[in-house]
Amino acid sequence: MLENRTALPADESRWIAFRSGLIAPWEGFVYLRRQPRLWRYGVIPVVLNVFITGAALLLVLFEIVAFVAYLHPLFPSGWGGVAIEVLCAIGLLLLGVGVTFVLWTLLQGVLCGYFYSKLAREVEIQLGMSPEEIQDVSWAYQVADACRDAAALVAINGGFLLLQIVPVVGTIAGVAGSLYFDSLLFGEDFFDYPLSLRGRLRDEKKEFTRRHRFQTLGLGTVVLLANFVPILGSIALTTAVVGAVFLHRRLVPQISDK
Repeated sequence: MLENRTALPADESRWIAFRSGLIAPWEGFVYLRRQPRLWRYGVIPVVLNVFITGAALLLVLFEIVAFVAYLHPLFPSGWGGVAIEVLCAIGLLLLGVGVTFVLWTLLQGVLCGYFYSKLAREVEIQLGMSPEEIQDVSWAYQVADACRDAAALVAINGGFLLLQIVPVVGTIAGVAGSLYFDSLLFGEDFFDYPLSLRGRLRDEKKEFTRRHRFQTLGLGTVVLLANFVPILGSIALTTAVVGAVFLHRRLVPQISDK
């Protein structure tokens, strides 16, 4: 069972809860700056993230070049042909970006998740948690978790993409819904590091993030935005792991690591 059974402190608004999630990666950065030796666990995922992001950008660029080279000549001339071409270009671009984003998330989880878990483990030990209390997270678990996240992203964003068929209202609802659920998913993913180290089961993790939904959304919003920022975003993802550890400890004050 989870240690904390309260959703929000009586004096904490939803905005304050959301803000605490937003600033968690910055708190992680401050801690890593004071503990530079921990960067030996963070350098590898930063490098991998830069490589993955570069590959993703090349994939999108390849899609644009392919469209111009192979599909552009197939459209008829005139305003009607231009309108159809623009609509097809937007649709293919959204599809390409979506596929690239899902592949990026899968590769990031598979290749970087293991190192993020090691970083979270070292931070927990520095903060007083006994190594004997820690449940080590295997690489196989990280792979399975990354596959679940990728599948969830396909389902979420695919559904909201279809919703955008409805003019205006569908577009607004689709974009807002995608941002909300993507942020929630990424927040849950990063809270998974301190929760898994404590041996929490999947249902317990879901209960924790539901109970602290706005902190999860705040943390996930930063992670989502960091995915689109080369280099600096990769550093922010690493500091978000440390920030998730600190945020979890504040939300579960009954923990008394020995």
